[in-house]
Amino acid sequence: RHSNKTGFKISRIAFNYDVEANTDVAIKDTVDFLVADKGSSASVQFYSQSKYFINEKLNINAGLHFLFFTLKNTYSIEPRLGVNWKFLPNHTFSFAYGKHSRIEPLRIYLMQVPVSGGWEALNKDLEITKAHHLVLGYDWRINNFTHLKIEPYYQSLYDVP
Repeated sequence: RHSNKTGFKISRIAFNYDVEANTDVAIKDTVDFLVADKGSSASVQFYSQSKYFINEKLNINAGLHFLFFTLKNTYSIEPRLGVNWKFLPNHTFSFAYGKHSRIEPLRIYLMQVPVSGGWEALNKDLEITKAHHLVLGYDWRINNFTHLKIEPYYQSLYDVP
């Protein structure tokens, strides 16, 4: 048996920033950073996820997610995989891996800091924030009302502001 979910999402983000900030209140009249920009951006996402029922004891989830961010003209391709194995009637072992990303608030990408002679974009080379996720799981159905579930989890972040 096999099932599949496939789709896409397009989000337009309009912005009009005019913000100056002074994070050191002891020094008045000093601007630490500013966000002064107007425009729009978009995120485009495609995904496909399939669930394969190999037999009564084993199923596999496999998927792919694609994210494109127009403001930075950057993208992320994100594979995902999960396996569930019911090795005894009330005991299931699971494993999952997924690469995930997110777009930071637009002000992070547009922030400028003072430099001699003007302003410079602080995060002009900032990518989409990304992470690898790994999960192991053990589920014991003790009875109809009680489950014991143990899930160690690992996350590795990169391209973080």
